[in-house]
Amino acid sequence: MGMEGAGFASTSESIINGISEDIKESLSDMNLDDIPSSSVIAQGVSNEVFSDFNTRLTFEMIFRLYSDQRKNVSFNYLPSFKRVRVNYPTKIEAAIAKAYLHEERICGSLTNVYYAQEAAIKSEDGYLQLPEPQKLFLISPPASPPVGWQQIVEDEPFKQLEVISMLAGLTPGEPHEVLAAEEGRPSIVVEAIDPYERKPKIPIEQTRCPPRDPES
Repeated sequence: MGMEGAGFASTSESIINGISEDIKESLSDMNLDDIPSSSVIAQGVSNEVFSDFNTRLTFEMIFRLYSDQRKNVSFNYLPSFKRVRVNYPTKIEAAIAKAYLHEERICGSLTNVYYAQEAAIKSEDGYLQLPEPQKLFLISPPASPPVGWQQIVEDEPFKQLEVISMLAGLTPGEPHEVLAAEEGRPSIVVEAIDPYERKPKIPIEQTRCPPRDPES
């Protein structure tokens, strides 16, 4: 069934008579089921629509022209996205408004008009239900270890008693040879510093820049 039989019958004569012939021709072959929603989204709306009261009234008046129940047309303003959702009482009125206002300059801004997507809530009480428990992967407990897995008993930390005894006998201000020199290896000498003794800071001379070539 085309638009003329399905929807125009419920539309007032003033709206029908105001439709141009090319718009009627483009909508004549469309079924009512082909219209996804009775709401449209106006995209690229001028900033003045969100900030100026009179501009907003003009914007609403333009979209109300395509409904015979103008008081029942509602608007949802989304200034962060520069969009406005316009809700019509019937799908026919939404289709007429989209056909007329898409890619038209409204309140000084080129505006695109699309059908809004309806959110279908399949529930007896009309509310969204909790997801199925088996789909909650992010809050599931960690998996069990594989069969035959055994925890490894860690060894005691590595200890070098000789080095520990040498470090324990350090005396502040005196050098101590930790490891003696051997063939191909120097000795390691440690000098303990008294943590409570304050020594004057040695100034660090700044490295000078190399001489530059005046021709460069």
